[in-house]
Amino acid sequence: MALGLATTVAAIIAGAVLIGVQSVPAPEPRGIGVLVEGTDSLAIRGFDTGLTVSLKARVIGCGEPVAVALTIAPTAEFWRDHAAVLRSQAVVRVAVPDAGISRIDVATATDALAAVVDPQGASADRDGATLSSVDPDDETGTTMLEITVPGWGRSLAPVIIDFTADWTERRSRLGGCYLSLPALTGHPTVLSGAQLAGTAVALDEDLGSRDANVFEVESRSAGLHAYWNSDYEVTRGVASIDLGDYTLQGATSAAPDTSLSGAPAWTCRTTIPDTFANIDTQDPDEPTADFNITGSQATTVAFSAERIQQILEQRTCATFVAIEAPGAGTKRDLLLIIIGALFSIGMELVLSGFVREERSVQAVATS
Repeated sequence: MALGLATTVAAIIAGAVLIGVQSVPAPEPRGIGVLVEGTDSLAIRGFDTGLTVSLKARVIGCGEPVAVALTIAPTAEFWRDHAAVLRSQAVVRVAVPDAGISRIDVATATDALAAVVDPQGASADRDGATLSSVDPDDETGTTMLEITVPGWGRSLAPVIIDFTADWTERRSRLGGCYLSLPALTGHPTVLSGAQLAGTAVALDEDLGSRDANVFEVESRSAGLHAYWNSDYEVTRGVASIDLGDYTLQGATSAAPDTSLSGAPAWTCRTTIPDTFANIDTQDPDEPTADFNITGSQATTVAFSAERIQQILEQRTCATFVAIEAPGAGTKRDLLLIIIGALFSIGMELVLSGFVREERSVQAVATS
């Protein structure tokens, strides 16, 4: 009976430990920040900075660092505005929301479209860019990179940054894990851009008057906040995952909306407001501004219907998905069979013990 009970309990515990799945909440999305020194597309054209950020992560194994290729690809409008300014040299500053990235390498792409669609597979010129500095900040969980690109205004080539990052977290003992990717567009990129510009401060500090705005962006995981500044917002991005032999189990954030080079991918696009008005003084005959500011002591904001629709349609490419190792399903089925057999054997031993005990009692009573 003791052996049967021990076998049954062991089977139950083994099932709970080996087959159980750890539920992990999606992390707070933080963004990739990008600043190109000496440029200001907003002042020239008044819409956005004119950059596209593309990220591809290659899964090597659960518990192992992910190989990441990050591409900074300016638009034709960006080059029309800034090619002359960046003709001799450009300095590109990038903030990655992870202080532990390693094996960092930079290059320029020889094919702009391939660099956006498949940055890991794009041919690259390793002499086209130089990594000038790497500044990890453990307190905010950020690595700030400075990249020098000679003759960028002549080559017009996207910049590719390769690195490894520990972006997986164990999900089960059978080879499953969670993978999280940072935001490539929207407000999370504004805070990272503010870090690069030196305008982000600790949550318990006053923001001061620089970049003063009615909106703020903040991150509790980084412990920072800053005024929202459209100069820092990336508005176009695409993220994809090379799963190798792994399979995508599900997404706790948005599901993939496309496929690039056979890899599940997420595209994202945000828009920044370009018209502001005081609701008390705006001419009723003029088109409604993207958002209106009241003149009361407690300043509040009213968004236009068009702006609300834009906000609802925005995506940032921040991704949190569950992936499963090859053969995990077979291992799970085999373990279930073994655990079921052990449970049956244990129960059989317990029942046999009861029967023997009962017969022994009857035999003693008869004698």
